[in-house]
Amino acid sequence: MERIRPALAAGVLVVHHDVDGVHAVGFPHDRIVEAARARLTAEQRAAIHLRIGRCLAGRAKACRRAVRGRRPPGARAPAMGDAAERVRFAHLARRAGDHAWASAGFEDALGHYDAGIEALGPAGWGVEYDLALALHEGAAEAARVVGRADRMNACVDAVLAHAAGLADQAAAWSTRIVAATDAGGPTRPSRRRSVS
Repeated sequence: MERIRPALAAGVLVVHHDVDGVHAVGFPHDRIVEAARARLTAEQRAAIHLRIGRCLAGRAKACRRAVRGRRPPGARAPAMGDAAERVRFAHLARRAGDHAWASAGFEDALGHYDAGIEALGPAGWGVEYDLALALHEGAAEAARVVGRADRMNACVDAVLAHAAGLADQAAAWSTRIVAATDAGGPTRPSRRRSVS
């Protein structure tokens, strides 16, 4: 905190909240964030996200707050070193998606779920079946709500192809049925996702 005190004093950075000794520091206006982000390449952003994730991984309270943060829709999972790190990231992405869903941030939820799916990769179904299933179900439902039928169908198809049984296929079929029912009408969330 000492290193950024001059920026805080100048008003370039602000403390958004300070709970339990954990500071959330950011820029006073979204345009500053957008301008800074625009100057970074996709590789630089991925490296920064990975560094932040690694820093937060050992701090449980900070991680719980971090997963509630916004993630730009369509942002990609950072290039991570080993499989264990990709799995940890996918778990965090799922939690972030669940929190975004609970806050009616359906586009953000889809971005989080997709980042988790990307981090696990196709092999995730064999290594982390329950996580892969939850991420694909969440992404399918969020894609349905935001009107991304192509993405919803891809996720539903993945679940149907990898599901261990009919019970695991049920949510995917339900999402597809609700989407067909909603065709031509307003899209709405059909279920409440649990927030861990």
